[in-house]
Amino acid sequence: PKAVGRSLFLHPGAHVVGLLDHDVEPRSGPIQSIYVSGPDDRYVIYGMGYPPEVYGVFSLKPGADLGNLALYRRSVTLAVMASDHASHGRLSGTAGLPLPIYALAPQDAQSIVDGAAHAAELLLAIGAREVYVSVRGVAALRTLADVEALRKRKVRPRDLVLGSVHPMGTAPMGLDPAHSALGPDLAVHGISGLY
Repeated sequence: PKAVGRSLFLHPGAHVVGLLDHDVEPRSGPIQSIYVSGPDDRYVIYGMGYPPEVYGVFSLKPGADLGNLALYRRSVTLAVMASDHASHGRLSGTAGLPLPIYALAPQDAQSIVDGAAHAAELLLAIGAREVYVSVRGVAALRTLADVEALRKRKVRPRDLVLGSVHPMGTAPMGLDPAHSALGPDLAVHGISGLY
């Protein structure tokens, strides 16, 4: 059906890592925990208990001292996920291989920055001495003034270091086959017997 691959939403996410002065053993808790909704549901913040090898990927910048991995025991990671109301994507491809194409809208990029600032405030409130956000060119945040400077910063979508683990919406449901891949009964439009 023509509608397969349309309406791709990735709900892009960014990581915010706080370093404390004491061990917190991030791996001893749940992998994913409670979340906080941002204003107008533009983003959510949730706690993540990454293993050290994933922590390194998200928290070390190119050329960083690998000795910083020793700080893992003192880290608290929060993830910020945007609702991506204005962004759009689709699935394309050649030679039978799928290729996701996604464009992050500036207002959704701003939602991620606002969520990262909110997460940084939470981490500073629990005693983080440094907070690292997934925004290129932004140094460690140490004070609420640093967080406010982040909020005021003009950030382009390409300035964000993002990831997504929950792509969804590539086969929209609806009555009109021109705009949906399957009907309310979960039957694929145009292919008899396929659900």
